[in-house]
Amino acid sequence: MANIYFGDIGDVWKHLSFTQVVAIEQPRHVWESHAGSALYALSRSYQRDFGVYYFREHAPTSVALADSPYARILRELAPAGQLRVYPGSPFLAMRILTRSPADFVFCDTDEVSLADIQNAASRLSIDEARLRIIHGDGVSTVAHLGAALPTTEAASTVVHIDPYHPLQESSQGLNSIDLLCQLSDRGIKCLLWFGYRNLSMREGLFQALHRSLVKAGTSAERLALWCGDIRLVGTMRAGCEISTDPISCLVIGSHLSERSRAASEELGHELARIYGSARLADGSDAAMEYTSFLVTDGA
Repeated sequence: MANIYFGDIGDVWKHLSFTQVVAIEQPRHVWESHAGSALYALSRSYQRDFGVYYFREHAPTSVALADSPYARILRELAPAGQLRVYPGSPFLAMRILTRSPADFVFCDTDEVSLADIQNAASRLSIDEARLRIIHGDGVSTVAHLGAALPTTEAASTVVHIDPYHPLQESSQGLNSIDLLCQLSDRGIKCLLWFGYRNLSMREGLFQALHRSLVKAGTSAERLALWCGDIRLVGTMRAGCEISTDPISCLVIGSHLSERSRAASEELGHELARIYGSARLADGSDAAMEYTSFLVTDGA
């Protein structure tokens, strides 16, 4: 298992928005550059108490959150009320699209995670012809797949980009933000997740994004880049940093339908609302706020 951060607040927002987009867009192809595992054995921790456990306790107060694809799948996985496993994005995508003709490409450098995806696909009765498991550099692999994808298939493809290090270069010299811009310039729908602890990290992401847009010879407006940003209010004060998890995070999507953006925004606002009275383990205020906007080349 390569991902040790499963079930934290970053996963909650990432998977809320990802499942909403997949459910609405109903893609024909789903690719992941950094897939992780399908299911994670769930236990209590500081991060997960503030993440999936807090969400499950408070989501019923929101119609939008309780009825979201993410919340419904969590309930399916806890038939007796106790959630013993946490679903990663490969499981979520396959579960939502089980009865569709969609196919899947999951890349990771961790063989154990890939074997877990294979097992989950079998349990979900996903035909082997619909599934490709690739052990290796996901950024380079997905870039190659995107370059070879027929233009007519671009709009029916969703790529999930969820790296530990967005600026780490692949064997082809591409980082995950380059991948977002390169694929999106071909009309492919993409979702990129990014976690941050302070304003400086967040600003650095957008600086890197604009460099990648120039490198790809495209623009934020052309790619219809949308950002949904959920953050601890305290991290937005200049010079402030939360030294331990939970963290603030954002999702950048390209070419999403207006319906997907609107639904994701409703979930983001409701997620922030249920965290209005949240507290960190030391008792300090852990209120969160949500903002969303279309990215422009000037900002």
